[in-house]
Amino acid sequence: MKKILFVLTTFSSWFILADDIRVVTEHLPPYQIAENGRLVDGSSYLIMKEVLKRANIKAINEVMPWARAYEVGLNRKNTIIYSITRSPEREYLFNWIGPVHQMEYSFFSSKKNQILNIETTKDALNYRAVAVRNSFEANSLKSIGFIEGKNLILVVDYFTAWQMLKVGRADITYANAPILELSNMNSSLFKRQWGVIEKFQLYVAANINTDKKTINNLSSAFHSVKADSSFKKLFNLNTNE
Repeated sequence: MKKILFVLTTFSSWFILADDIRVVTEHLPPYQIAENGRLVDGSSYLIMKEVLKRANIKAINEVMPWARAYEVGLNRKNTIIYSITRSPEREYLFNWIGPVHQMEYSFFSSKKNQILNIETTKDALNYRAVAVRNSFEANSLKSIGFIEGKNLILVVDYFTAWQMLKVGRADITYANAPILELSNMNSSLFKRQWGVIEKFQLYVAANINTDKKTINNLSSAFHSVKADSSFKKLFNLNTNE
């Protein structure tokens, strides 16, 4: 009887914990695609849907502006966040569950801007850049030497960033090409400046204070999904494999 009671208590505790887990993300085509505030498609979303299922975690994907999602993921325990770039600055801020996509970052400008020319990162500092607040791109631009209020404009989402390039309120942005191609903007209006500057991977991560059982469960489920051949194309979205 004691053994049965112990099992039931453990089982019940796990599901109380699972109910407390939050999953936060943003609208970021082609990785997460939201309509009316709810995720409906996207490679990362489909991967995470299966990961949560295999991890036996029932949680709603909460869609919000990236700055808010990042703050929640950073400060609230038992929170899962995706898709988040794993950078040196963030390395010890999160528990990194696993990589979903590789990102190749470059500067982009409007094709209308014929004067603009970038051949080094130092050249880029001569122009006004736009990026999403609290994003990897914003942090990278700041590390290069961009200063908010001087030559860096911070906005709430990627669509707004591309829109500002389109109308000439900013000269450049720092981005990964697939985000442009599926960001509800006409990609033919923009051009890549110079070449690929750096490569990083998008990850599924969890708050640093997330319960260890949850981390282990998520990691096991994630690696199970990644090893499943039926998900290969979703993970290889940005590669030639």
